[in-house]
Amino acid sequence: MADTNESATSLRWLFDGIGEPFAEAWSEVRDRMRVASGQTFVSTTDWISDPWVAKGIEIADIPVTAAPMYDPPDEADAWPDFHIKTTLSKLSLPVAPTRYGTVGDLIGAARAGSDDSGDASREFRASRQRIALYGDEHMILGDQVRSWILASVGSLLRGLVFAPPGIDEDIIANQAAERVRAPLGFKLPDTWFLSNRFGDRHLELLLNLTKQANGSFAPLDPADLRIGQGIPWQQAWRWLSCDVPTALALDAVRLAARLLRNRGLLQGLGHALAASDPEVRTLATAVLRRWALTLKAMVWAEHALGQSWDAVRPADIVCLAFSATKPEWPRRLLAISHRSFEVKPQLRKMGVWKSARCAIDATYVPSWETNTGMIWGLFAATPALVRVRTLAYEASVWCRREAEMIEHLRARADYLACRHVVDVEFDQLAELDEWETAARGAPRDGFATAQPEFPAFGLNVWSPRPAHPRDATVLRAAGALRAMSAHIGDAQTVNKVVGALRMHGDFPVLPAPTNHPGGWPSYAAIFRDVDALTNASPAEPCALRLPAAYGAGEVARDRAIRNFMPNLSSGTPSLGDVLVAVEFLCTTWPKMVGQGRGRFLVLNLKGLTYQQWQEDPAWSLHRGLAALRGLPVPLWFLQLADQALSDWGLLGDPPILTEHADAQFGWMVEVHPDAAEWRALYPDDSGLEISPALRELHQAQ
Repeated sequence: MADTNESATSLRWLFDGIGEPFAEAWSEVRDRMRVASGQTFVSTTDWISDPWVAKGIEIADIPVTAAPMYDPPDEADAWPDFHIKTTLSKLSLPVAPTRYGTVGDLIGAARAGSDDSGDASREFRASRQRIALYGDEHMILGDQVRSWILASVGSLLRGLVFAPPGIDEDIIANQAAERVRAPLGFKLPDTWFLSNRFGDRHLELLLNLTKQANGSFAPLDPADLRIGQGIPWQQAWRWLSCDVPTALALDAVRLAARLLRNRGLLQGLGHALAASDPEVRTLATAVLRRWALTLKAMVWAEHALGQSWDAVRPADIVCLAFSATKPEWPRRLLAISHRSFEVKPQLRKMGVWKSARCAIDATYVPSWETNTGMIWGLFAATPALVRVRTLAYEASVWCRREAEMIEHLRARADYLACRHVVDVEFDQLAELDEWETAARGAPRDGFATAQPEFPAFGLNVWSPRPAHPRDATVLRAAGALRAMSAHIGDAQTVNKVVGALRMHGDFPVLPAPTNHPGGWPSYAAIFRDVDALTNASPAEPCALRLPAAYGAGEVARDRAIRNFMPNLSSGTPSLGDVLVAVEFLCTTWPKMVGQGRGRFLVLNLKGLTYQQWQEDPAWSLHRGLAALRGLPVPLWFLQLADQALSDWGLLGDPPILTEHADAQFGWMVEVHPDAAEWRALYPDDSGLEISPALRELHQAQ
């Protein structure tokens, strides 16, 4: 294994290239952040982001609610410690600092690196050309590399890092300066104004905007950005959470570090840093800060991947490091590693359970993260880590991972300079409330004792219910029409193919829309099931058809959703389940969002058996949603403690929320449409031609 830490070399290269002007720019922004604005910004519906990695928490004027306040560190490449050493001193518990010196020594020992992005770009391109199958090792490597670049400079600037070798660096520099300015041309939602004091929201756009092939910006709904994360982040979490060999994860970190030694990008940010427009200078400063912080986390990851581990996996290491610059708020001050069934009943009664300053898995609201990303997000940038080592703690593989990772941070290496570790016995838990009072700055009153600080007033989460088999039959056929629309692109032709399928059971003229081994006969069976509902003959028009006015916009939407469909070549997941989910995304989900019923999705499987999950037709939608390789919405699973959903083979490592105590997820307000209401609205909402007989039957249930 190579001795050179490429990430440390790149961080040294970055500071050699722009260190002094960057440090001066950061000092200017930092000092302005420390001046109180006299305003408290609170949002109960639109989550606040922290792309600067610089926001702390203060008590809001509104009872119970936590509010953001800027609490930046002194140095540009440091995380805020929120005065953790002072508040931990109030505890009569042993507190140990973590070992920051290792990362500091790696950076200090790094030699000045030459610009290596050209050779690195050629290596990256060669690897992409070796991709043979979706999700193979070459694809995972490339997308992990893309994820590190995303965290460093955002999705809009990321494309410049992957520019073909040989492009003049002045061209890249000019493009970089132009792209830093680009978010300033967007009209922000009115609700974003107060939270854009230091360009936070413009920076949020910089982290998520993407360019299309024609040079225009891809459509972006600001409401789809959750704590600063959009679809690019969803994709990054999935690739980083893949179960891969250590060598692959290490190669991805090292290659990304080399790609980041891009002179044109650095020059462009230097131009923006010297711009006459103060908003441009501020954005450039923010990007450079993220670049430096991400590289420092990568220094740690590169070192950690070279160590021996018992329980910790490569995915745990890279997800912890990637979480370090996640643009989320509230930023937690203390995280608790514990065995749930032993400790949660006690925590449930404590102030830390309701505190926005404390990271507990049951009170942590994930966004686009995977399950692995969600867990390590509790600890990544948190300056105090607590281990509650009860009798059954070591019996849990996740507890062993957390304990080993925390011990690594304490004894071997950490990227946070002022982090501390606390080991607590079960009968000492109450002391954590004393710490929380000190960190909060005031004791809780009666109302604050009962209500959580974040989210203070609950969070609407859409929770579909099991479907009647007749509903699923209609949805499945409608989803098949959408898949055929995406594949063929013409409504009239789709309807003709449906007629042939119903009559002959096959259509060998064209390949089927998906790579399911059942081919067109599988689609024929779906439409014949609709015929069976209305006792229609194949000679009659299908009861469900694409209308003649089904145009380019609808086809484009269908093709976008088709990209979420998984590989079906093995026969699993079920084609029928996936098509039900496709129709849900086309019709029901947009309707729910438009009605303000929440932009999060939970599959409540509490009490369900594995056999029911596999076989019960009422759960077809849920299985389909779980099978998709992406969604335009964060998806969570809810289970009871003894269900072990992690052993059910769920795709994509989704967040699994486990209920160990009554009302454990009290912040989650599950909403769903009344079944009769949905059936009444669906025929018109679908935009499809539905025969009178099917309408009557569909709405009569």
